[in-house]
Parts: sequence; C-alpha cells; structure tokens
Amino acid sequence: MTLPNDPGTVLGHWLDPDVFLNSALAHLDFCPDERHNVPRVNIFEKPGEFTLVAEVPGYKDGEIQISAENGMLRMKGGRKPVGPDSDGVCRAREFEQMNFERSFRLGDTLDAEKISAKLESGLLTLTLPKKEEAKPRRIDIKIQS
Repeated sequence: MTLPNDPGTVLGHWLDPDVFLNSALAHLDFCPDERHNVPRVNIFEKPGEFTLVAEVPGYKDGEIQISAENGMLRMKGGRKPVGPDSDGVCRAREFEQMNFERSFRLGDTLDAEKISAKLESGLLTLTLPKKEEAKPRRIDIKIQS
C-alpha cells in the first residue's frame, strides 16, 4: 500500500472537525457523570500552629465545607460541572470541576474550636492552632552557686 504524498489527503478526514467529532469520539465515553478528586495539600508547622494549604482551583465561597468533629477535620467541595445546556452533548472533556473530599486526623494537640480558613487564588488555607499545653515553652534554668 502506498500513501499519497499530500498530507491533507492522508489526514484529511481527521482534520475535518465534523468527521472527527462524529466518528472518532462518538463511541467513547470521555464525559463521566461524576468523579471525586483529592486535592493536594502542603502542611507546615510553627511553634503555635499548623497550616494546611490545599489546591482547589476554581472553587468559590460556598462551594467548600469544612468541619471538625470526633477528632477529624473534613474538607468537602462540590459544584456543578461546566458544560453546554441540556441540549448539548459532550464529545470530549480535558478538565473537570470535580467534587472532592479529604479528611485528616486532628489528634489531641490541636484546638478544633479555633480553626480558621481562607480561600484565595485557588488555595484553601486552614490555620490549626495548637492547644496551649501542646505549644512549646521555654524553661528557665536556675543556676545555684
């Protein structure tokens, strides 16, 4: 079999958007209904607190819930997917607005009543203060002569 020298002839049907979308993707499921994601986090420790920073790009106020109960910190986010109205058909999706849920064990050293959170530029920052008794303290040494 010999191929024509003209690349447009060889790839012509792939370059035609109607043929490509109607034939190549029609049988593939690139559009799952719902997925769950686990946001990546960085955790930092200071003498009086921990700071947890989670990547949550595109989320807005009201789309993320944070709770602290039974020794667990839970972050949960959800929003409607971006897409066409009900008449449209998804042919390919390279990014999704997925729901997420992530939990962390708080332990005995953190003060769950004083946890605070802020959302800025796609980063969710949680400040987790330590209980007073868990904070490092300086002990003076008395020298006897």
